[in-house]
Amino acid sequence: MLSCCAGEPPPAPLSDFLGKLGYVRVELKRFKSDRLHPGQGNDLYLDVRVDGKKQKWQLDTGFSITCLDHAVGKRYKTLAELHHPVEDPVLGRIDGADFVLIRQLQVGPVRMTNQPALVKDIEKHIGWDERAGVMGIDLLRRNHAVLDFLGKGLFLRAEKPDYKTAGAFDEMMRRSGWDVISLTSDRSLCPIVETQIRGRPLRLVVDSGCEFTQLDLSVALRLGLKLDPTHMRINGIEDRSSKAYSTTVPLLQLAGVALTNEPVVIADIAPWQSKDGPRFDGMIGADWLAFGNGVLDCQAGRLYLKPFSRPKK
Repeated sequence: MLSCCAGEPPPAPLSDFLGKLGYVRVELKRFKSDRLHPGQGNDLYLDVRVDGKKQKWQLDTGFSITCLDHAVGKRYKTLAELHHPVEDPVLGRIDGADFVLIRQLQVGPVRMTNQPALVKDIEKHIGWDERAGVMGIDLLRRNHAVLDFLGKGLFLRAEKPDYKTAGAFDEMMRRSGWDVISLTSDRSLCPIVETQIRGRPLRLVVDSGCEFTQLDLSVALRLGLKLDPTHMRINGIEDRSSKAYSTTVPLLQLAGVALTNEPVVIADIAPWQSKDGPRFDGMIGADWLAFGNGVLDCQAGRLYLKPFSRPKK
């Protein structure tokens, strides 16, 4: 369940409109790090309170399930230990030994109760030592989230928007100059863009936790893209890393937004994919989501973009 405590969303057109539709805004922040293609595309995090304790959580639409670091999660009894299965509207029945239940989760001015989380060694799993948790797509969908990637806003709603409310938001976005991309998803729950490069179909995960937009090395080789070596390595899950190359995509159409000669990172992402899970060809990362004024409606499965606007170097 979700409720509000004291807080004032900043005055902004999108924020104002969503406020009238019953959404509450939470401020997001950006991690500072070196980037291959400078700009405003850093990945996002937010400050939360987990049962009263302040923590820093990554916001990651490429994560299927919200996670707590083992150092935090070990304080809780698991659902298996409690003999307390949970029927979740997004994940279904949960009763495993790796799951715990967060009784009180405060996200900005919003309070949530009884939020399931998977306990993992986050530093080992994704190479981060500052984050106590990762807010995944399950929690975002459960709380009917809308994400404003350039404006650094997370909008949450207590109840699922009805047809009229969802339609009003979609109409406002279209009239304000955004193009809409209908997303698909699979059992990973993550939002996926179906697109093409040079006539080859591609499945790209909308991944706000990925600092750069990436294509898999095998995909880039099949497409005949020119690869320029870099001095970077891209860190993935389970402490794995891959050598990074840079290239430009000649043409990629995302609904009404045509991307021409946009820079992307190339890396071998095969080791990061689940052996028995759905496959994907790359990730639309935090850079493209910011440059395209991206707004993600997690509930409706829509990504809104405008023509790319890159900051001056």
